[in-house]
Amino acid sequence: MSVVRSNLIRAPEVRARFGGISDPTLYRWVKQAVIPQPIKIGHDRLWDDRELDEHVEALKRARTA
Repeated sequence: MSVVRSNLIRAPEVRARFGGISDPTLYRWVKQAVIPQPIKIGHDRLWDDRELDEHVEALKRARTA
């Protein structure tokens, strides 16, 4: 069995990563599939930073195709 390691990050880190966007913008982008859905653990919503990178790269490739 292999273990997949990921780095889960919270909304403030995601917002900062995208230039300091607001919470409403963050969740609008989630709804619009600009960024992936968060993983909900208890009351926390967390994003896999690797998944965010892959999703953004896919959007870039689609834009240039």
